[in-house]
Amino acid sequence: MIKCDETKDGYLFSLREVPLAMGVYEDDAFCLLHNDDVLPFGNAMQAFVHLRALYEPSVPSPKTMELFTKPARAIDNMSKWINNPVLDDMPKEVFHANIHS
Repeated sequence: MIKCDETKDGYLFSLREVPLAMGVYEDDAFCLLHNDDVLPFGNAMQAFVHLRALYEPSVPSPKTMELFTKPARAIDNMSKWINNPVLDDMPKEVFHANIHS
């Protein structure tokens, strides 16, 4: 777990007591010194979230991954409207028309 300890000038971020990065507030941004790079952030929390994404990435659930990996079929999405009485007089060509031409 990444810890954030306040120093007199900013914050020290560490993982298992090993220092990862140091950040200080400058006039226009929160500057994070990490791996010999200076990265600007809006505040210390944004820098903390950035470090967590690098060192403690979260794994999405299988149900969430299914949303992104299961191929979609357009006809399946539109079939729920095919028997709607409001659309009875609409020609098939209009119903399936692509409005983003």
